[in-house]
Amino acid sequence: MKFEFCWEHRDCDRPCPVKESQSIFCWRIARTEKLCHPDTCAACSYRQNWFNNSYSLKDYLETQGGERVRRIARRILVVDDEPNFLYALEETVLAEGYNCLTAIDGEEGFLFAREAPPDLIITDGMMPKVNGYDLCRALKADSRTRHIPIIVVTVRSSQKDIDEGMDAGADVYLVKPFHSSELEGHIKTLISAT
Repeated sequence: MKFEFCWEHRDCDRPCPVKESQSIFCWRIARTEKLCHPDTCAACSYRQNWFNNSYSLKDYLETQGGERVRRIARRILVVDDEPNFLYALEETVLAEGYNCLTAIDGEEGFLFAREAPPDLIITDGMMPKVNGYDLCRALKADSRTRHIPIIVVTVRSSQKDIDEGMDAGADVYLVKPFHSSELEGHIKTLISAT
């Protein structure tokens, strides 16, 4: 299967400063870096094709080759709508020697988890459209993803919030801010148990 870049598939005539990135996910970069109007990226026809299953994430990962996407190491999916925190989590995961796939909201996180099931998911609790709790529920309700351990990271710290997260299917509930060593410890424990 040939994968082409999203600007070759849409009629958007707005200037796009991320075209030069040569990324199949340029609409994600544009959105996370706030380089495009959110409605433009949300309406991107290429993005919509990912969400209506016209393209397979599994096929995309397999066609890329290279160590970045091969399953040499365990793969962790990180889901967060806040770019700085998403990148910080990604750096932590990569520094620990795992492959990392990132999603910018719960909707995308569920799609990626279903299409290319990771060994572990780290998700923000508070996100637009599909929040981390609803993502947990959706993952645990799907036979393809219910076995995947989940770490929820969020600023919500009340006992009610913690109970909601655990009831939704989280294996670990971390309150921001937390030390990276705490996250690393939970990652190692959950990965070794799978």
